[in-house]
Amino acid sequence: MNPRERISKAEKFALYNNLSILLKAVEGYKTTIDLRNESYVYGTVEETDAFMNVTMKNCFFTNSNGDTVKFDTLFVHSRNIRNVHIPANILKLTCYLDSKPLLLSSLHHMYLDTELPEKIPYLF
Repeated sequence: MNPRERISKAEKFALYNNLSILLKAVEGYKTTIDLRNESYVYGTVEETDAFMNVTMKNCFFTNSNGDTVKFDTLFVHSRNIRNVHIPANILKLTCYLDSKPLLLSSLHHMYLDTELPEKIPYLF
């Protein structure tokens, strides 16, 4: 998405309150998307939106019979996606960011001798 484009409130809410933020992290990486009709697409994720629609470039579409077709650009509607393979380096980054609030709150508790809050806020 062009940074100058304005997104709606509903799209902004959806982006930050479901797993589409993780799909946004895949932009620019090569990955495989499994589709509901037993076919899959392999290529570079160019753009995603808050509703999990994906635009890919330089991709290969393989249907359920094993026939492969190359596309320069391909749009995959969210309702057709079954699974997105997240690259390992992105998973490591999200695990690191996810554990960071726990680390900070435990350090805060150790050094400032204060009680921990009941619910620890997460970054995502």
